[in-house]
Amino acid sequence: MARSRVVDAPSSTSRDDAPSSTTNASARFVAGCASGAVSRIATQPLEVRRLRVMTGRGSNESTSLRAIYRTEGASALFAGTKASVARHAPAKGLNFLVFGAVKEALRRARAAAGTSTSNAARASDALISGAVAGLSSLALLYPLDSLLVRQATGGPSAATLGLGRGLRKIFRDEGARGLYRGALPAAIAVVPEAAITFGSYDLMRDWYGRRAKSAARSAAAAAAPSLAFGMISAACGQAVSFPLDVVSRRMVVERGGFLAVARALFRDRGLRGFYAGLRATTVKTIPMSSLSFFAYECAMRALAPGDA
Repeated sequence: MARSRVVDAPSSTSRDDAPSSTTNASARFVAGCASGAVSRIATQPLEVRRLRVMTGRGSNESTSLRAIYRTEGASALFAGTKASVARHAPAKGLNFLVFGAVKEALRRARAAAGTSTSNAARASDALISGAVAGLSSLALLYPLDSLLVRQATGGPSAATLGLGRGLRKIFRDEGARGLYRGALPAAIAVVPEAAITFGSYDLMRDWYGRRAKSAARSAAAAAAPSLAFGMISAACGQAVSFPLDVVSRRMVVERGGFLAVARALFRDRGLRGFYAGLRATTVKTIPMSSLSFFAYECAMRALAPGDA
């Protein structure tokens, strides 16, 4: 993630800055897409298990990776991989692109207004940028997320079809509401998760960069700390958003609105039901987030060394 130059950056973009800004924006998007693809492919078996546990499609024993492999074969562990990459690779690209653009806009606005760039201001900018980044990708790509859940869990309609045919079948059978079922609680979950995950990662990265003894050391070591920073930021984001995410996922495979699904879940499984799949999610999210940020840092150093 591009590190903000908050102290002595210019208050407005000159003509000479425009090509560099465009190049850096393109690099952020491409690097984000690459990081999303790498992390999703590597952790797809964990995602399949997580979604089955979260949506109540089987017991913990029947949804273990070994059990899925033994009863359904290796292909079941990678069910929905194409939809997962198609949804999350561009989502990550948009996340990093929008995060960098919003953070830069806020920085420039503060510089133009002569506002001090205190630690609190940097934290506020990072959290706001993360929230906007999460919402932008959700709004554009949620239909693919809905199809992904159906493919991984064997839910109704389009579960066994390909990407394009699956989306068309959902729209034909259920309309636009079927494509966006569960989007509202998902958005409510995405705002704090994206804000905390991207915001805390960026703050930790800036903290590390300011304490590096030289620019050469900072660039050379940037990828290694991203693994640890990704773990910490993902854990913080999941702790806040997980119950809302459980309800939104169940809304995709069940009938009813947010409150109806939440009440049914509480009635059937109690408070523990809102944390079904938390262990599987944690096991998947930590390596996925670490790989994602690590791949992003590596890609940015290759595509835009000056912005890495």
